[in-house]
Amino acid sequence: MYIKILVNHHKEGSRPYLVALGDGESALNQYCGGSLITPNAVLTAAHCLFVGSSNNPRWLPPEWVEFNRHNLNDTDTDVIRMYLEETSECTGDAVYHPEYDQNTIDND
Repeated sequence: MYIKILVNHHKEGSRPYLVALGDGESALNQYCGGSLITPNAVLTAAHCLFVGSSNNPRWLPPEWVEFNRHNLNDTDTDVIRMYLEETSECTGDAVYHPEYDQNTIDND
């Protein structure tokens, strides 16, 4: 049996749909990642946004979403940072798996 491992070396900017989610001024405050799946929607893990309980689901959005970041320590001029609207909570905009369990992270 042979196993072949493929390593792709992608050019910077070749994955424009990958995003970083974060709070604060520094890129080092990125706490999750995601993928842009429509012009207005990012797919990410439930634990990145979920702050409620099963009986009272609440979502806390990131302060910003960044595109085109390749190195957290770089001051890359090609980075696009979009600040989300001033809101303390997202309700109705987040969709999660109905069996998501915040304790076990099942169905994250």
